[in-house]
Parts: sequence; structure tokens; C-alpha cells
Amino acid sequence: MPSVSEIARRAGVSKSTVSLVLNNRPNVSNATRQRVIQALEDLQRVAAASSVKAEQRINALLIHPILLGSQQVFRELLQGVKNGIEEADGRLTLAVHQPPLQPAHATHALLHDRAFRPDGVIVMGAHMDDPIFDEVRRENLPCVCSRGKRRRRI
Repeated sequence: MPSVSEIARRAGVSKSTVSLVLNNRPNVSNATRQRVIQALEDLQRVAAASSVKAEQRINALLIHPILLGSQQVFRELLQGVKNGIEEADGRLTLAVHQPPLQPAHATHALLHDRAFRPDGVIVMGAHMDDPIFDEVRRENLPCVCSRGKRRRRI
């Protein structure tokens, strides 16, 4: 709920007037009461829209090998992914993958812990039989695999 100060500022009245309206007290004109109620509804609508937008943000996890074949290719691919995620007002998390994936490793937590769960995963430089894909499938996450110049969706 918006604060009394925010409502008062929006309605152009004092905080005490807002308090009188919110507590359904007398001595407030109908026009002022309507202005305060309208300000409250407007602020609640803005807050709800912001909340929905935050919930719709893309949260992508990019998993890359510990040893990179080409830092230039990695840099270019990473910049492209980062730009796309930023355009969607999303968040990109990078994680290193060095098989086998250990339960104590941060990448394991990023895939399996509900607090960190991504909306999708990009796996770079892994062979199609890499166990990381079993982990991604187990979590039923959308995944894109990038291997050199070939990109395949699994």
C-alpha cells in the first residue's frame, strides 16, 4: 500500500486529510475525499504494474566451460546475449561448468535451488552427451546449446 505521504502528495492534500479519508472520518468534502481515493487507486495500480513487470523479467543462466577455446568468440557471444537480456530488462547470470557437476558447486545451486531458478539456460562449449544437459532436462528448463559456429536447441 502506498504511504500516507505519497497519497497526500498525489492528491495535493495534507497527510492529516489523507488520514481522515482513510479512516472514514467526517469534516472532509466529497470532492477532496474523491481526490484522495483516486490518488490511492492510482498509486496502487502503479505499484501492481511494477510488481507484474518485475515478475516478468527474464532470468537467464549462461553456463560456460572453465577453459575457453577462444576468448574473442566468448566475448562476442556474451556481449550479444547480454544486450538481448538487457533489452528485455532481464538478468544474466554466468556460471562455470567443469564436469562432473558436484552438488556443492554454485552451478548446481543455480540450476536446482528454487531461489535462483533461471527461466532458461544457455550452455556453451559442451558436447551433446555432457551430463549438464541431464541436469537441465531434470529441471525442465528451456535450453540453447552453443558449440562453436553450430547452435542447436535441445
